[in-house]
Amino acid sequence: MQTEVRRLHRWSWPFIAAGTIRALAVPVVGAVFASRGVLLSRLDLLSVLVIVSALVYAFIRQRAYNYRFTDNELVVRDGLLTKNVRHIAYKRIHNVALVRNPIHRMLGVTTARIETAAGGKPEALLRVVSLEAAEDLRRYTLGEKSKADSPDSPHTAGPDTAVGHATREAAPLLQVPDGELLRLGLISNRGLLVVAAAMGVASQVQWWEQDWFKDQDWLRIYESVRANAPDWASWLFDSGPLIGGLFVGLSALLLVLVVLRVFSMAWYLVRYRGFTLHQKGQDLRAQYGLWPEVSSLIPVHRIQLVTVSASLLHRWFGRASIDLETAGATDTNSGLDGATGIANTRQWLAPILEVDRAHALVREVMPEVDIDGVE
Repeated sequence: MQTEVRRLHRWSWPFIAAGTIRALAVPVVGAVFASRGVLLSRLDLLSVLVIVSALVYAFIRQRAYNYRFTDNELVVRDGLLTKNVRHIAYKRIHNVALVRNPIHRMLGVTTARIETAAGGKPEALLRVVSLEAAEDLRRYTLGEKSKADSPDSPHTAGPDTAVGHATREAAPLLQVPDGELLRLGLISNRGLLVVAAAMGVASQVQWWEQDWFKDQDWLRIYESVRANAPDWASWLFDSGPLIGGLFVGLSALLLVLVVLRVFSMAWYLVRYRGFTLHQKGQDLRAQYGLWPEVSSLIPVHRIQLVTVSASLLHRWFGRASIDLETAGATDTNSGLDGATGIANTRQWLAPILEVDRAHALVREVMPEVDIDGVE
């Protein structure tokens, strides 16, 4: 069996261009900061160069990229001047991760990442293909039946389709509601990523060295604030610099903690909204995310380590988290990011769930694992 050559979707070029612009944005911004603002006067020219280069590359990549299926392998061809041909055996492929953001959903397309047991970066990245093409990818490489061929399909079901589908549809092993994700945001410290990024930008800009900062009359500003302060806040200025400074410092610390938790809750809600875990034969299928939307496979036979963790805040809320370590992956330790296409070591089995359900979920997925027997 050897199918015809298939190409990327006709709307793939904007996504390829956007990825190229993102890759070029970091060195361009670094160059602007390193020049101490000298390149800001030519920012328009830099932007045009980056955008035009990305568009040219996107059109070339779209035309040059193609793939086809054979009996035993997926053959991917890429490159215009330098041809790159990859033969990926089906038996080495353990996941075809589908990643969709709102623009993907609007256009009816998806990015498909072919993951193999070798780990590291994806063996092939198809940006972007139609949902039908992605279904064919999974059907050929993973042996999954398409929806049209499924016994649950309305094309093949009998008069009792609704009842039969309800009984045959396996209930998910786990569904994480939005409230639990907000609780996970309170428990974790993902908001530190935003603070670290802000500190990095501030260290590059060095606003305290700018003329607009040095030229301010800070004593006059302080006196103006003191004169216009409400009566209930006047004691801050009359109680001495130590008490006032301590109160302001504690208030600023409390504000930072609140902002950190808000960012953390927003991050988990956007990244893992609708987290659902299904059993598909001998493997697990994880679906989650608002931006992006991810559908990924977790091969149970490749699981090497199961970790049930509960920090102090987890225990206060009566919650735990379960993550897995699979074989053949690189140790980048970035959680479910591995499910988005970069085959890293750790993947969530459950980002958060009640403590009394944690061990039961592990036993259901891997009956041979006895978590209760671990000291």
